[in-house]
Amino acid sequence: MARLVVTLAATLVAAFGSLALGTPQAAASSQGCTYTKFPSHYVCFSINGSGTYVSTFDVIRGKLDWDNDICNHRAKVVVRHRGSVIWSRTSSVRQGCQIFRVVRTFGAYRRFPSPSYACGSFYENGVLQDTACNWIHD
Repeated sequence: MARLVVTLAATLVAAFGSLALGTPQAAASSQGCTYTKFPSHYVCFSINGSGTYVSTFDVIRGKLDWDNDICNHRAKVVVRHRGSVIWSRTSSVRQGCQIFRVVRTFGAYRRFPSPSYACGSFYENGVLQDTACNWIHD
């Protein structure tokens, strides 16, 4: 039950944030977030494009409290269609620490079959922090 409440709250926060920031509306553009420590630690995943064409994926890690170091990080994006991995990229490890927010962007510049399921994962010091996912569809 607690996970459902956190998921619903995260969805509302992401939806409100998208409206407040004026996120462009397109079939392939979407953003979803998960919270590792609600509401201050999160992983968000953005798909940027139109229709089934994706220009870029963003994996975002945020820590908005006193525990805000994001160290030795990397991100990964995996796209699946009908259960099979059809596209996958992993960033290099960025050594050192950053504070508050990190964005790792992956260029795709291609169409994906509809429907495809894309997930972005964020790692710190080699440890998976969380994964957020979205659908790519017509």
